[in-house]
Amino acid sequence: MFSQFFILNLRGDPVLFRDYRGDISPQINTTELFFVEITTKELVQPVFQLTEHHLHFIWTFQDSLYFVLVWNSNIEVSKVGENEEFDAKKLKVKVPSPFFAFELLDRIRQLFRDFLGMLNEESLRRNFSLTLELLDEIIDFGYIQTTSTRELKRLIHDKPVPPEDSSWKIGSSGILSTLSNWNGTATTPSNASQKPVVATSSWKDSFKSMVGEYASGWSSVIPSKITSTLQSSQKSDEIFVDIIEKLFVTFKSNGELFHSSISGKILVKNLLEDQKPALCVALSPVPVVSHRVLGPVPKESFNSESSTLKLDDCIFHECVKMKKGKEAVGPKDEFVFDFFPPSGEFTLMNYRLSLDRSSPKNRISLPLKIENQIETMSETRFDIVVQIECSLPAEKHLHQLCVDVPLPSESGLVSVSCELSNREKSANGGGMGSQVEHLVSENKVVWRTKKFPGSYQQQLRIKCFVNAGDLIMAKKRTIGSVSVDFEVPMWTSTGLSIKWLKTQLNAQRGTSEGEPTRWIRYVTQSDSFQSRLT
Repeated sequence: MFSQFFILNLRGDPVLFRDYRGDISPQINTTELFFVEITTKELVQPVFQLTEHHLHFIWTFQDSLYFVLVWNSNIEVSKVGENEEFDAKKLKVKVPSPFFAFELLDRIRQLFRDFLGMLNEESLRRNFSLTLELLDEIIDFGYIQTTSTRELKRLIHDKPVPPEDSSWKIGSSGILSTLSNWNGTATTPSNASQKPVVATSSWKDSFKSMVGEYASGWSSVIPSKITSTLQSSQKSDEIFVDIIEKLFVTFKSNGELFHSSISGKILVKNLLEDQKPALCVALSPVPVVSHRVLGPVPKESFNSESSTLKLDDCIFHECVKMKKGKEAVGPKDEFVFDFFPPSGEFTLMNYRLSLDRSSPKNRISLPLKIENQIETMSETRFDIVVQIECSLPAEKHLHQLCVDVPLPSESGLVSVSCELSNREKSANGGGMGSQVEHLVSENKVVWRTKKFPGSYQQQLRIKCFVNAGDLIMAKKRTIGSVSVDFEVPMWTSTGLSIKWLKTQLNAQRGTSEGEPTRWIRYVTQSDSFQSRLT
């Protein structure tokens, strides 16, 4: 199977390296061979072979790190005698499946995030012994042993070391802050879900850090009330649920919608103390695929079609168990199902819908509308006008809005000037932190706004000056599309939301006693949000 696994940073420095089989000569520097290959060639396939060294590489690039698996294709050839002919079928040479290798790399990356809380170069270096212990338990002599977070929690003994700026790092008191229950009003920092699945230190170590190491026999004289308080405060009985939607939208220059599609997922991070939790969740509106309600639910169970969300495709995690009949319908037209979450982070549900499925009944809405045009002002000047209108409610806003406006290439531009003008002002004062910059090297204008409020409209006018006689040619030059990047917190385009999340027992009883701390977050991101300029 696999001979080596290593992680490189952007400079090509090894962050983590593990040699499992020893079948690659120590004189061959695989990390250097890999980095030279991907940096010297314009396009490198995710699976490639270096025939002169009989090495195969499978790699991915995530979180500014290269994750690489290597195996030696010449291992079986060495077993053939000098007078024998090589026959791969006779030797039964086993080559790992690329899909299997990619799945393994993705799972290793996910396990690092589960046990370290966050995945970057700093967290890997600060937890070097923990990551090596993880790799030894995941792979043994090149063969996969387990990739289950729940199983690895029993085998891993090292504690994660938090980064310097981590919010889940234990403070001077040695105890994490208590979080409020799920009641719709409590909030927590967005990076609170980056806590690892294992505690950073035991409650005894936390108490010892407070009283000092000079206290001999401290563990035997601590009152039981204090120990129970410390144990309860050190527990991380929480579950985080994110509904993340990515928008793929293209507008015509007049603001008319040309194409739109949405790719969404429900991401869950399970930090519950229970090893086999049984949870029940209710979604609204009810997902419908090809006019068929998910699961064995009769159509007559729902009051109206307005309570459904038509999807092109939908995939659930294997831990989901669908209810039957009217059990899958909540009192307010909710889609109810059970799931038994594994430890750590996983995707509970993936879904996708496009323009041809969208309708007013789906309550699909876009947070932004873009219009643009090119106006001829004189023989030596033309203006590119880009107008953005935020259709969100006044209490919502676009976060980190960035608009890229390309300029005509090779058009002989003499000078470029930009100005912003407000068409309407919202009740909360309009955009904040707007900045416009002309990037000459990239031949484009970038408009950045930290916070663009809902029910607000703003216009960017780019004045382009050319030499006399070059105006017609300049306007005919090919101009790309205006691209927009943004993020909308606590809002989704589909309106999909989680009405309630309970343990299976409380869902059957209709109570909320003894529930763990549950956190919900909605995020809408622009993956490809464009408007044609010509």
